[in-house]
Amino acid sequence: MEGIAGGDTVDRACARVALSPASAYAFRRRAAGAAFALAWDGARLLARETLADTLLTRALEGQEEVITRPDGSVVTRHRFDNRLATHMLHRLDRFSDAAQRSAHGTAARAVAGQFDAYLDLIDADATPARAGLFVAQRLGPDARASRAADLEPVLALARADRWLAGHPPRPERSTSPT
Repeated sequence: MEGIAGGDTVDRACARVALSPASAYAFRRRAAGAAFALAWDGARLLARETLADTLLTRALEGQEEVITRPDGSVVTRHRFDNRLATHMLHRLDRFSDAAQRSAHGTAARAVAGQFDAYLDLIDADATPARAGLFVAQRLGPDARASRAADLEPVLALARADRWLAGHPPRPERSTSPT
């Protein structure tokens, strides 16, 4: 399943574990393979991200195509697939639309709006709480109000991080008799 989750084909994933693809499909269809089928479906969901990234790279950078002519000469050309690029653009649009409806998407849009500042924060080894505070400070008042319950634990951790940054830990006292 790790192979499929990582973007391998079924054939390649089966070869890793010395199983034929036909056996994998047959087991998946049996009642005894229900858990296997569920793991397979979960792995395919995880593979979507890897595949989408691969396709986006191909859409943006193109790919080489090797053509062998009847006379035996070989021509290599760099080709861009506009249908793939259009499809990936539609996928990114759907991702953006879906992001508007989730807390994670709201946070991603806040990060995108101040991307360089967020990268600076991450480069400074910021804790997740500080990253959360960064996002919370950049949300509009409506988003903050609607996500108040989601943000409260992050804000509490961020306040603790700030306090600890300004107050170095006290040395531990020895409790053993001297």
